[in-house]
Amino acid sequence: MKILVPLDGSELAEGMLVPAKKLLEASDSPGELLLVHVLDPHPEAAVRDGGEHYLETVRGRLEREGLAGAEVRWFLEEGDPAERILVIAKEQGPDWIVMATHGGSPERAVRGSVAERVLRSANQPLLLANPRGSWAAKTRAFERILIAHDGSPFADLVLRPAIQIAQAFASQATLLRAFPDEVEPDGLSVAVERLREAGVEVEPHVVQGEAAGEILAAATGHDLVCLATHGRSGLARWWFGSVAERVLRACDRPLVVVRPSS
Repeated sequence: MKILVPLDGSELAEGMLVPAKKLLEASDSPGELLLVHVLDPHPEAAVRDGGEHYLETVRGRLEREGLAGAEVRWFLEEGDPAERILVIAKEQGPDWIVMATHGGSPERAVRGSVAERVLRSANQPLLLANPRGSWAAKTRAFERILIAHDGSPFADLVLRPAIQIAQAFASQATLLRAFPDEVEPDGLSVAVERLREAGVEVEPHVVQGEAAGEILAAATGHDLVCLATHGRSGLARWWFGSVAERVLRACDRPLVVVRPSS
């Protein structure tokens, strides 16, 4: 497994190394942890030296802590942070991008941030956390995860990363299906079976209601929310009016978000 973690020197960003390490440790084979730090264009030599020292310091700390044989590599980039993160992701092909978003207000938890721009174009599952939830100051342990599923084959995209999280953290899972009308849809038996075959303890929950509202209500009893978005890359602002956009804007829990590959 290969995991990309953008770092900006903040405690929140470095906190994302904790779940990244857990995912690597749960992998079947030694993996790679890719650290990315982006400087402003044309930095002075002292600034670039400082960036290299920072990344070497983090790499040394990680190796002393132990990574179950995983290799740590770093990339010091210059320019627009989202663009450089996406370039490294395209070149290195990580299985995950694990990063913090510094959106502080409930209204702009992700929109307008580096994380939002990466999310719009990345082909990998993203594990995102913002500073508003109590989780950011605690253990980064995902004991209970919520998996949103609308019953479509598309929604199955979220199952693989959710399984990886659950296996790494020994998580219990709730598989949530919300439907807006009075006709109850088919159940979630196929998705439930897939999760249980992977050793995940899961309970299905089917509820009548608007999807985003039901996800946000259920999120309060969980440590992590996993969902897929029907978003497209490029210029389309895929999240406006979507379930994913509403959850991203309002949820104070860490999120796993998966979108279709370009």
